[in-house]
Amino acid sequence: MRIEIDCRKGRIQLLIEDDGKGFNNLDREFREGNGLRNLRMRAQAIGGNLKVRSTLNEGTSVQLTLVLP
Repeated sequence: MRIEIDCRKGRIQLLIEDDGKGFNNLDREFREGNGLRNLRMRAQAIGGNLKVRSTLNEGTSVQLTLVLP
């Protein structure tokens, strides 16, 4: 698990990564669950941008970027 917080030039970026089992969100059978859907909705509600990347058997990264007022 790795967590990074970067704050500069009027923005804050939070990155959370793991080396877990991951998932393949490009698979036609993949359905985003409530957890990911809620993260996206909350990020959008505060004006943020959320990126989720995952690779089967390699882990997942979640990156939230916010422009500071």
